[in-house]
Amino acid sequence: MPRAAYRFFDAPFVVETDSAAFLAQFDAAYERFRAEEEAGAPVYRVTLAGRPAAEIEGETWRSTDAEALSTYAYNALLNAATARVCSHFLFHAAAVIAPAGSGVILAAGAGLGKTTLTVALLQRGYAFLSDDVAAVGRTDGRLYPFPRRLGVRVTGGRPGEKRLLDVTEIAPGSLSGSAGSGCPARFLFLLTDASEPATNFRYLVLDRADEGLLADLRAVSGVQAVHAAQSQPYPVLWVDLARGAWPTSEPAIQALCRRREVLLFEATAGPAAPPDFSVRPELTRLAATGAAQALLGHLKGGPRSALLDQVFGGSATRLYLALVGLADRMVCYRLRVGRLDGMIETIMATTSELEKLSAHVPS
Repeated sequence: MPRAAYRFFDAPFVVETDSAAFLAQFDAAYERFRAEEEAGAPVYRVTLAGRPAAEIEGETWRSTDAEALSTYAYNALLNAATARVCSHFLFHAAAVIAPAGSGVILAAGAGLGKTTLTVALLQRGYAFLSDDVAAVGRTDGRLYPFPRRLGVRVTGGRPGEKRLLDVTEIAPGSLSGSAGSGCPARFLFLLTDASEPATNFRYLVLDRADEGLLADLRAVSGVQAVHAAQSQPYPVLWVDLARGAWPTSEPAIQALCRRREVLLFEATAGPAAPPDFSVRPELTRLAATGAAQALLGHLKGGPRSALLDQVFGGSATRLYLALVGLADRMVCYRLRVGRLDGMIETIMATTSELEKLSAHVPS
């Protein structure tokens, strides 16, 4: 079967598939990560002919819908590979370089306009590092590029489906030639909504759902109720959880979906209502402890990350304290989203005014 090797920092991996189209799509996004195949690197297999299946990190996902499995596997490969990285903290966030050379992290959940804001900043002189994965060196605190193609959500597409764009087509000159060596991570903007998501429920986006699946979900430890929130174009289930149950309930839900051959595209704690982008954005200074808590929630890999297991010995407390140290090097803010022009002006004014101050923060 066709195969190609890649490396995300210290984590090599191989993609093997019977679909040249799938490999071409993956390579179009991650061609800058191509590498020589290394002995011992995990092999992620995606089979789309016959009975479609994705074999990733010892787990197998199956579906009768090859197109749905292709979309699922594309994102699952990214999540599995980034969860193996130990040399860098990888956050679900955008990363850009301010005109004076300071690294800026824009952390946000889905639907808060992170990619739109990133593109707008690129068109105003900021340089591009990533629109979805902010990579900070664990030992040097520098912000590094994660040079995959910029992904824009496809309206009406499958969950997680994105259209790939070359950033230079949107903002010519936005790729910094000196970005490869990284830059000081000086600013963190945590994008939030006025209505904060509740922590005791999740929205599950699936490729299909039936009453049998709902009944099995209700039997998972920590799950208090399950309701169908949406049926078209893809099922969305609202799952009410006991407080603090998600870390232990999530693996059981994943296993249940695999057993029933249901693809779990997303499991998110979204806002109670869509963000209001017509209001004036609000900026609030954030202490390092609060910023670290927020970054912990945006860390790629979560409880299954090699970083947590191998570097911090499985101790979430040690990991959190390391993130406090990282946040203490940065100037951190909570930015409640609002009008795009207001958010752009706020970020540009803040980074410009504090460039001198941030230059004296130890790196």
